[in-house]
Amino acid sequence: MQTKAKTWTPCLLAGWLAVFSATVAAAYPDRPIRLVMPAPPGGTLDALMRTVGKAAGEILGQPLIMDYRPGAAGMLSLQEVAKSQPDGYTLGLALNAMVITPLVQKSGSTLDLSKDIDPISLVASGPMVLFTGPSVQEPDLRSFFDHAKNHQGDIFYGSSGVGGPGHLLTELMARQAGVHWTHVPFKGQNPQLTALLAGDVHLMVTTVSDTVMQYVASRKIKAMAVTTLEESPVVPGVPPLSTVLPGFDYSVWFGMVAAKGTPPALTQRLQLAFAQALQQPEVRASVARLGLVAKSSTQREFADTVAKESALWRRTLKDMNITSE
Repeated sequence: MQTKAKTWTPCLLAGWLAVFSATVAAAYPDRPIRLVMPAPPGGTLDALMRTVGKAAGEILGQPLIMDYRPGAAGMLSLQEVAKSQPDGYTLGLALNAMVITPLVQKSGSTLDLSKDIDPISLVASGPMVLFTGPSVQEPDLRSFFDHAKNHQGDIFYGSSGVGGPGHLLTELMARQAGVHWTHVPFKGQNPQLTALLAGDVHLMVTTVSDTVMQYVASRKIKAMAVTTLEESPVVPGVPPLSTVLPGFDYSVWFGMVAAKGTPPALTQRLQLAFAQALQQPEVRASVARLGLVAKSSTQREFADTVAKESALWRRTLKDMNITSE
């Protein structure tokens, strides 16, 4: 007696896959989740994810275990996530630099955050700030830019290196303002802060940190403007660059990612867990103390953020002809 083989129609197959996905999601996670970090322990990103990761882990019922893989502007950690199994048990923290670095470097990783990684959710964002040193006498943003226009090439600015966000953003605002100033690259925020205090450079555009804000509080340097379209709660009372450069709007952002091909049921569960964690008042307060704003998103919103960032720097770098070894 012959038996007929079961025929899997498209509708039947889709239904089976839906049931399977729901079953997998219901059991997930059943063991700790590895969180690959782009920076070493002890810094802002470590503090951010210890706070957010702990809260998300409690919601998921499994802890997020930090795995530190610093180097190459975060690209080493992203590569680790990209080559992991797409099973939801390896996550990564993505940031702006991971979009910029592959576009700037002549050699190195060709990993594309917009195509080769699955987005989960944003977790935080914040402004960059234009700080001026004691060698700048202009009292406000407009008079400072007027002075720069009258002293083309005589204004020096520091950054954390060629092709970094501080360098590119300062050049972007200069082009929009119609000014030319001279770039002095340093290895990190602290050396450029030292140069700013000494009067060796006139300004720097960087993220908020306790160290920098201590010098603002003591009036040794001035927070002249934020790069976001409107004032930021991170540095209240500091005007946005858009008051003199209409439409100027840029934020640093951080978000959770997973390996390409991670089942949607798992990424959706992760997105919901992070969204719930970021609504907790104590989490939001802890993130604010780091100079950031807690911010969740849908997967689509995060993907759109990455795409917008990529389009901005592809266009800008082509115009500037900037590359880095």
